[in-house]
Amino acid sequence: MAALLRLARLRPPARRWGRVRARDRQSQPCQRSFAAGTSGTLPVAAHRKYDFQRVEDKWREAVVQTSSSLGANGTTTTQDPFYVLSMFPYPSGNLHMGHARVYTLGDCIARYNRLKGHHVVHPMGWDAFGLPAENAAVERGVPPADWTRRNIESMRGQLNSLGLSFDWDREVATCDPEYYRWTQWLFLQLFHRGLAYKQNAPVNWDPVDCTVLANEQVDSEGRSWRSGALVETKELSQWFFRITDYADRLLAGLDGLKGVWPSSVLSLQRNWIGKSSGAMLSFDVACSNGDKHTLQVFTTRPDTLGGVTFLAVHPDHALTHGRLEDDQRETLRDDRESKVKRGVRLLGVEATNPLTDDVVPVYAANYVLADHGSGAVMGVPAHDERDWQFAQQHDSVGIKFVIQPPSGEYGRPHVGRDGTAVNSGQLNGLTSTEAASAVVALAEQGGFGQAHDTLRIRDWLVSRQRYWGVPIPIVDCQACGSVPVLEEDLPVMLPPRFPGQNPENDADNSVACPRCAGPAKRETDTMDTFVDSSWYFLRYLDPRNDKQLCDPQQAAGMPVDLYVGGIEHAILHLLYARFVTHFLHDIGVSPVAEPFKHLLAQGMVHGRTFVTKSTGKFLDQNQVEQGPDGLVETATGAAVQAVWAKMSKSKGNGVDPTDSIATHGTDATRLYLLFKVPPDMALEWNDSDVQGVVRWLDRLWTLVSTLDSVAGAAGDAGTAGGAGKASDADKTLRRQTHEAVASVSTVFEETRAFNVAIADLMKLSNTLRDVHGSCSASVVAESVRTLLVMLAPMAPHVASELWEVVRAWPCPSHFDSSKDVLAQSWPAVDQTALVQDVIDLTIQVGGKFRGTLAVPLEALGGEDAATGAEGLVRNSDIGQRWLAGKNCKKVVFVPKRHLINFVIAKS
Repeated sequence: MAALLRLARLRPPARRWGRVRARDRQSQPCQRSFAAGTSGTLPVAAHRKYDFQRVEDKWREAVVQTSSSLGANGTTTTQDPFYVLSMFPYPSGNLHMGHARVYTLGDCIARYNRLKGHHVVHPMGWDAFGLPAENAAVERGVPPADWTRRNIESMRGQLNSLGLSFDWDREVATCDPEYYRWTQWLFLQLFHRGLAYKQNAPVNWDPVDCTVLANEQVDSEGRSWRSGALVETKELSQWFFRITDYADRLLAGLDGLKGVWPSSVLSLQRNWIGKSSGAMLSFDVACSNGDKHTLQVFTTRPDTLGGVTFLAVHPDHALTHGRLEDDQRETLRDDRESKVKRGVRLLGVEATNPLTDDVVPVYAANYVLADHGSGAVMGVPAHDERDWQFAQQHDSVGIKFVIQPPSGEYGRPHVGRDGTAVNSGQLNGLTSTEAASAVVALAEQGGFGQAHDTLRIRDWLVSRQRYWGVPIPIVDCQACGSVPVLEEDLPVMLPPRFPGQNPENDADNSVACPRCAGPAKRETDTMDTFVDSSWYFLRYLDPRNDKQLCDPQQAAGMPVDLYVGGIEHAILHLLYARFVTHFLHDIGVSPVAEPFKHLLAQGMVHGRTFVTKSTGKFLDQNQVEQGPDGLVETATGAAVQAVWAKMSKSKGNGVDPTDSIATHGTDATRLYLLFKVPPDMALEWNDSDVQGVVRWLDRLWTLVSTLDSVAGAAGDAGTAGGAGKASDADKTLRRQTHEAVASVSTVFEETRAFNVAIADLMKLSNTLRDVHGSCSASVVAESVRTLLVMLAPMAPHVASELWEVVRAWPCPSHFDSSKDVLAQSWPAVDQTALVQDVIDLTIQVGGKFRGTLAVPLEALGGEDAATGAEGLVRNSDIGQRWLAGKNCKKVVFVPKRHLINFVIAKS
């Protein structure tokens, strides 16, 4: 026991970091030299307060410079590559916090992998075509190309202000002819293989932007994803990509992405493709005017065919023509998102159930989708929740149970497949699954149906009626029809006209047909901008190639190791990029079918938003003040509520990243974006919270400054590797340092939870502040250097400045003092340092925390561990203070948790 007590007491410290008299400093063999390094650093001690502006002005150019990952011939170096890519932006002219967040995340991971020795490909470019630029150009009376170029120059500077280490040698812009030549080439390859086609079709028409929208670009309320206008239906001749031919492969590809893509994104993709297996059944329809029709209906529940009591069709279905008033049709269209399922009966129209010969009514209903099956559904109220709700609104609709619930109760629709067939003649007694197979067999024998799979996804509509986009490389010949432009004639350039003019009036629209040389007209539609962004990650690997989209040797850099972007792109962009990459894999351009190995889908950035309670009007912060009973509008005194919402100009809640950089600094802004919440969660931007990160940087600055003032005393014989007999304080600091290395490395490699990594660095800096006086100088130096290298990917400016100081400290470690912090090697975990022979025992008295006591690990093992631990505590200062005179009725010792609790008897 006496030996254990001696081990538990404080040890005499090794050589301490503390105040050193001038004559003692002069006698030290190792002098701190401020000439070290190449950046002309002033002594940190001369700047005891962290001045982010001075630091960042000094290091801004250095931290954004990276050695090009392109070789002298413009190709990619393939030695130990790591491809990290953030989704490229539309060049609106101004960064927003969503940009700042996604690019900071990508930059941290790029910098980490450089420190790990990888040859990092970290490019940036511009998704430059699209309606916003065209509309802005029309408003300002300038060509969209000029508008876009000015914005690109402005945003490039803004990106550099965030300290982002992009490889600008790889920069591309989708509006450059050198780029969209290959977008047109892609179109031609799809066309030649029958995967690009033109046909008349009802399309989604945006009446504000005057263009067609793909189904994916219409939200759940029937509004355009960009303009917000209610979408109309028009019949136009349009170009499509046959993405449905790849549906099975796109679904199968998701299986290989489990565990490396967020499960929520996989579910969104799988649900959007929406493959359903069931049966396509034919219902004979008779009309009172003598007309006869056959209605094709898809169902996933053929076992419930006997329970059909009505059919329902979409309001625009051919059967409704002449039988539905325009106002009725419009009401049903507008009501499609209503929770109330309702419809209008088509008078004089009846259908015959092919299984039972029952005659049932036909309705136009608000919940039937035009693109589901043939735009018609069979109504089975007893076994479908929507049909049940519909039946409650229409007394003429019957309810017939044909699958008996296991409970035997019929008060609600039974939608499960766990019952048995009833009221179904020869099917009675079969399980639901058996009945479904039997109905399909009967349908095939009777000629009224067959097994069938259907998809929710529809072919990708790529035509857009606008100027500022990639011209479709097709000419319309009266004799030959749609004829592809010859590849040697690519790119088909945008005509020299101003947007808003009628493209049919373009003088250079008339061309000779490439096939027959007869008169022809160029296609005037341009491509959906999602086509531009469906392959750009390949072009980054070979951006200057004028012979191929991407040379096969350079394409070997695929797939992208980590793709970073907003969760809002989980369906559209990612699905289209996967489809195009599968196709390019088929034709030998891409070595892989799936473009993105890992996906980091970050949440949106929300701003504090002010809304008047009475009208819902959005207000800027400067239009709001604090009233006696809460927030009010300054001008009117109207009550205002504050909520968090996605940042946007219309809501007046946006925060310009450059404002935060000017106020708090680039590093503090980056750290806050990383620290506030995990990357997959929505971040609520609160400017006052950034001060917490600023204060930590101040403390870190002060710590290094303090240590540097005595760095000349660091001539002790201890080593970072543990040579000689290390003190317990040294062992503890080295263990905590390497625990931090292990944790932070896991964040960068696996979890991407940078809030955890920053918390680890904060904890380590606090430990250094508390214990450096008890530790040998070399161990403290190793710990500080390790901390700065781990900080560098996230806060490169301040890490670079502080490294200029600590690089001169004597410290036998694996770091190279001749190199800057961004050129170091990532610290490896020293497993021997993690071995713990002294632990902190948590002491509770009456269930309340009273302190910790350093005890040897051996004291917590063996049969007498509880007795030994109790004795150590009772003889400690904590025990003397909290247990003296107390009647302890029980001691609870939990060695695995390093905890002991003294239960005190009630007096």
